[in-house]
Amino acid sequence: MRKIGIDLDGTITPYGLNNQRFKFPWWSWAFLIPLILLIRPRREVVEKMRLMEKQGYEFTIITSRPRQFTRFTRWLLRRYRVPCHTLFCVGFEKGINERKLLLLRKENISIYVERNKNIVRFLRENGIEAIGSLYDIEEIPHSD
Repeated sequence: MRKIGIDLDGTITPYGLNNQRFKFPWWSWAFLIPLILLIRPRREVVEKMRLMEKQGYEFTIITSRPRQFTRFTRWLLRRYRVPCHTLFCVGFEKGINERKLLLLRKENISIYVERNKNIVRFLRENGIEAIGSLYDIEEIPHSD
């Protein structure tokens, strides 16, 4: 299997609800759940993920959604049939980038798809190949 890490909100879905400039407590997501339900994953991204999964890719979703919403997020991914081998909700409090980096290293994921340019820059500076879109992937050599 070829492992790819991918962000959820703003990468798989069209909108990211997390903005690192504004700090919201985790419980504020309780008010955002109805909005999350309305934000469907982008069809073209999910179709690309399904095609890649058939070609031997495995997806690990690493999102800044609060840990308390892991079960709910997993349910949404199943509902919309988003390919996901592993899901990590790292929370959106201080240190998001560092937590994502630690998980990418721990899970031995060398490439991460993320639309947030600041996170892409941070990951690249720390040795992770970060890209803005699944469409930037032509062929990733097997890591095994």
